[in-house]
This record gives sequence, C-alpha cells and structure tokens, in this order.
Amino acid sequence: MKKIRHFSRIVCVLLLGGVFLTGASGCHFAKYCVDYGDKKDFFKNAKSSYRAGSTVKLFYGESPTDTVFTFYLNGSEISPQYDEKNGFYLQFVMPAHDVELEIGKANLTEVVKKAGFKDEQVLSFNSFDGGGPEFSVEIEDPSIITYTSEHIYAKEDHEELCGAGYDVIFTFKGSKPGSTVITVFSSSPIIEPEAYTYVATVDENLKINLESRETQE
Repeated sequence: MKKIRHFSRIVCVLLLGGVFLTGASGCHFAKYCVDYGDKKDFFKNAKSSYRAGSTVKLFYGESPTDTVFTFYLNGSEISPQYDEKNGFYLQFVMPAHDVELEIGKANLTEVVKKAGFKDEQVLSFNSFDGGGPEFSVEIEDPSIITYTSEHIYAKEDHEELCGAGYDVIFTFKGSKPGSTVITVFSSSPIIEPEAYTYVATVDENLKINLESRETQE
C-alpha cells in the first residue's frame, strides 16, 4: 500500500510539473502585435507580430538631415540607431503584450516658413552618436544676430549609450535691426554633407524671423 501511495505522489508531481512547464513555454513563445498605423511600409522589414522576449529591429534606411523623425513606442520616445550596411533602425525587446509604434515627422523648411517674428528662433537637427552628422553655423553678418547651440538626448542616460540619438538645437536672437544669411553645414563620415541656408530678418524691436532661402525662390 505504501509503495502504491508513493508511486501516486510521483505521478502527481510529474503531471503538475508538466502543466507548469507547458504554461511557461506557451507564455514565452506567444506572439504579440505591433500597430504601425498606416506607416508599416516605412520600415523595410516590418512584421505584424513578434514573439515576446525577442529583439525587434526595424530598418528604415537613410534619413534626410533636413527632416526630423521622432518615434514613440506606447507613448515613450525611442531613439534610432545606425548600421553601416542597412542604415537607420529602431530596436526594442518585444513585451508580452501588443504595442503601438508612432512616427512623427517635421520638415525644417515648413517649420521655419510658419515661424514669423519672435524674440528668438530655433532650428533643430537630428543626429546620433557614432557617425551621425555634426552641424556648424556660419552667419554672413554676425553683428545682426547671435546664437547658442546645445545637444539634447531623449533621456539623460542616453548620453552613455553607443548610437544614441539626440537633437542639435540652435537658438538665434536679434542684436540690431537688419537682414543677414545663416548657413547650417552638416558633415558626417557616413552621410553626404549638406548645407541649409536661411534668411534672418531682425525688426526694430529686435524680434527675429527666419525663412528658408528655398521658400523664397
């Protein structure tokens, strides 16, 4: 009788262990969906779903330096990275639930065209550590306007991440009434150099307006 009871306990433990392992395995290998909105074709290799715990890499090639892309995964900003062979990509670990990926885009020419006269004007350019474009400013008449520059990461700890994305912010203010030309140069070992030209106008109240030279032609 004791042998039968002992055998029954062993069988029970084995059955419970099997149920537990099956449940854990099923959870680990479950797939969850990525909602791209209408932007799924933006990525070269986007899939509709991924297994929980897997690393997701979404490639989207080259990014024009006059366009700022922002990416949000379930409302939290995610910074792009760069691969020399495939270009820019996003990377994240798929959680055990569905996610929503949003893509924002702003063309600098459009932003500047609608700016109007203000106490200060801002130009923002997107870059990343490890080969992203570096930006410099040349002012035809520096007595008319002044500027400051800063690098802003999506989060403070991103400064310690290889390939982390950041914004280069130039802030311009008027010093005296007049008009001058601003040229922003970008240079990178992996991206073609670019130059962006703007006309800055300062009124009698030292308010400044920026307009892309392309929009004037």
